[in-house]
Amino acid sequence: MKKTVKTLALLSILSIMALGCQKDILVKPIENQIVQSNQQQTFVYFIDGSVYRTTISGDTEMHNFIAWMLTLARNGHNVSFYNESVCNSNSPATKEVVTHKTKDEEDANNWATMMTNRGYIVKVDFDEVTGIYTCTAIR
Repeated sequence: MKKTVKTLALLSILSIMALGCQKDILVKPIENQIVQSNQQQTFVYFIDGSVYRTTISGDTEMHNFIAWMLTLARNGHNVSFYNESVCNSNSPATKEVVTHKTKDEEDANNWATMMTNRGYIVKVDFDEVTGIYTCTAIR
């Protein structure tokens, strides 16, 4: 049952991201985009299946936002998020999945920041028994 819920949540996230990425103008490839520290960025995030949106200005706010997502995951919530400001609607039909596991919250935060800046959806799970953050990035 838990796997079914996670699968459905992940599929919902991908569907919503696909809708959110539809733009009337072409977006530069991610490799050519530079996210500046003073630039406002829009993040779409999901907590236990509910969708939210927030605007973040600067590296400190971004770090704090992702730290909050990690805290929610550590407290048992299903969380995922992406940076709508660098969402690439021209991504190929095949999905790329990258996984990162760590016990270090700062490492998880840095990795999630890097992947969201590259246009990935990041989902974070926390295993209370092992103390490991499993961060999954999907594009």
